[in-house]
Amino acid sequence: MRKRADAIVDLVDALTVAGHVDSPVALSEETPFRRKFSSIFDTLRHGEIDFDLMLPALYENQPTNNEELAGCEVYGLDSTPNEREEAETLEDRVSLKAQKEDPVRYGHKYSWLVRLVNWGTSWVAPVDIQRVDSRLSDSQVGAVQVAEADVRNPKQKVIVADSLYGNHIFLAVFWWSNMLTPWCDYAATWCFTNAPRRM
Repeated sequence: MRKRADAIVDLVDALTVAGHVDSPVALSEETPFRRKFSSIFDTLRHGEIDFDLMLPALYENQPTNNEELAGCEVYGLDSTPNEREEAETLEDRVSLKAQKEDPVRYGHKYSWLVRLVNWGTSWVAPVDIQRVDSRLSDSQVGAVQVAEADVRNPKQKVIVADSLYGNHIFLAVFWWSNMLTPWCDYAATWCFTNAPRRM
């Protein structure tokens, strides 16, 4: 971290123990946050994280007993909404409506690439998190994350994703790598076990 490193770590610690918080200032009331409430805004405004250094560090510090499938590392990919209904002037705010019947909600979406830690649990080791820009799809952002992960870590990988990633935009990244295998969950329970072939 380039700036406000200690305050950023305190903020992350506060987030890990907090339940739902209504504002950043509410995090200052959590025990791990050792600073005054005003420093939260200073940290959010001026703190800097060097993501080029952080992403390799996430790989290097993964648990040693992570899930494997036939000797391949197993990763999950999905996007998650971060609803910000009250923030009408939020930059690049998008509609978070996923299903036709769902109400319209607004905020940001984030694409998560995670290493699956233990079978049958929700424990994961984050590898890459990127906000989904309003001009891009989940598949486009996910494809970039998987391609970059393949460069950072050349080991054989299985990428597990839901049916929304079963398209040519996302699956094209697997054509260029011998180290990646996609498994997309389809409603008809189809699986890709090998890289897609060119048409």
